[in-house]
Amino acid sequence: MAREIEGDRIVSIDPHDGSRVGETRISTSEDVRAAVERAREAFGAWSELGFEERAEALLSARPALEEASEELGCLAHREMGKPMKDALGEARGVARGLERAVELARKAVEPATEREGRVETTIRRDPLGVVAVVTPWNFPLWMPASLIYPALLTGNTVVHKPSERTPLTGARFTTILAEALPAGVVEQVAGEAPVGRELVEAPVDMVAFVGSQAAGRSIMGACSKSLKRLVLELGGKDPMLVLADADVEEAARFAVQGAFRNSGQVCCAVERIFVERPIAERFLERVVELTRDVQIGPMVDGEQREKVTRQVDEAVGKGARVLAGGTPLTGPGYSYPPTVLTDLDDTMEITSAETFGPVAAVRVVEDEEEALRMANDTEYGLGATVWTSDRERGERLAARVRAGMVGINRSIRGVGDSPWVGARQSGFGFTGSVEGTRHFTQVRTISREIAD
Repeated sequence: MAREIEGDRIVSIDPHDGSRVGETRISTSEDVRAAVERAREAFGAWSELGFEERAEALLSARPALEEASEELGCLAHREMGKPMKDALGEARGVARGLERAVELARKAVEPATEREGRVETTIRRDPLGVVAVVTPWNFPLWMPASLIYPALLTGNTVVHKPSERTPLTGARFTTILAEALPAGVVEQVAGEAPVGRELVEAPVDMVAFVGSQAAGRSIMGACSKSLKRLVLELGGKDPMLVLADADVEEAARFAVQGAFRNSGQVCCAVERIFVERPIAERFLERVVELTRDVQIGPMVDGEQREKVTRQVDEAVGKGARVLAGGTPLTGPGYSYPPTVLTDLDDTMEITSAETFGPVAAVRVVEDEEEALRMANDTEYGLGATVWTSDRERGERLAARVRAGMVGINRSIRGVGDSPWVGARQSGFGFTGSVEGTRHFTQVRTISREIAD
């Protein structure tokens, strides 16, 4: 496990070697209530500040975040298993990301006024109140930043609960922000699922959550009782459609990067690959060649590695063929090798359930219609990619894939004000854009008569 429970403490365990990283006290019910109350008390003064004052206050945390980037990166590396280079990049990214968050929020809260005859209406974006932010372990710095920054900039106060698998990383990040802001504007609690449930059910005004589909359903049910505002970014089973006219080298490189980045522990990982038969053999050969050179960190814990092992073993037992990897590595820690599977069918769990591990699952299809049907045969809808040299063909298929974000011959990440958005059971609401930032606000219209 990435953690052990010792009395009222979570002990973080390094997934590389099983060594002890540190410990965190589990918040009590009283702690949760007190944190929400402090955030509520701070809301009035914080929300009444002008946007520029809030932005200046939050931007004042950047020097401290930059100074602590190595410390934060080391914590993420040791608690989660993320390679040090990636962990440091994430830590430095949350410091740099402050400016972008301010830019988006400034546009999001700017009032708009319309006039018709003698009536003038102003559309405002006002704060909601206290936002509960509950974040996962796979990006223990960037996920909190992506929710906390817009919540604060739009005038809300925040109570943050990081994942119990990375409590030290999350707590250190939240503490740095809290030290730069007025008391109570950013609060934090720590613990496993029961603490998260107490926070969600507390008198907060909104819940912003990134995590599993099952947890998202539970949170949505709890929020329905008092109609709390809600943003959910949930899991994915992202498809990659590789058509016969695709650039095999580029497609293979993307497949390997997309399947194995962060040891496959990414909501938008490439989990299902559908390749047309005329290029299937060349594509698979190149994917296997590239996989041999991949270096990844361990899985976050034994539970996650066991899930991957079970899915792979079940698929092999039903006839899947292993082209690379496929067996947990021996020795300390929770390593699982980059794995390539083919000869898959719909009876195998790995073709439908989220894996969240370093497995490239490749199925050969006869044509684009079969690829599209299989790609859409899922309850998820986060991202998808289409690979073809025919631009019109790519655009046509991209429009028919049931996903919130689609890339043609590239990743799903958009530019400019593009939101991070899932379809179907991969999300409810979205973030990472002007419109995403507005999810943290209450729309208010004020209309008035204008004299001639």
